[in-house]
Amino acid sequence: YHCICPPGAKHKCTDRRDIPGSISFVPSVAGLIIGGEVIKDLTKAACARARAAE
Repeated sequence: YHCICPPGAKHKCTDRRDIPGSISFVPSVAGLIIGGEVIKDLTKAACARARAAE
């Protein structure tokens, strides 16, 4: 690990914000959840049209 903070900086490299490793999974999981909701809406609409046609 190499500190790249400029000399005289108010903060130190050891005082940095930790980013959790799970942050990379959040957008993809949100996309899967939204996609699942879209599929449920589409199948619900298709079933309603099929029942109305009977």
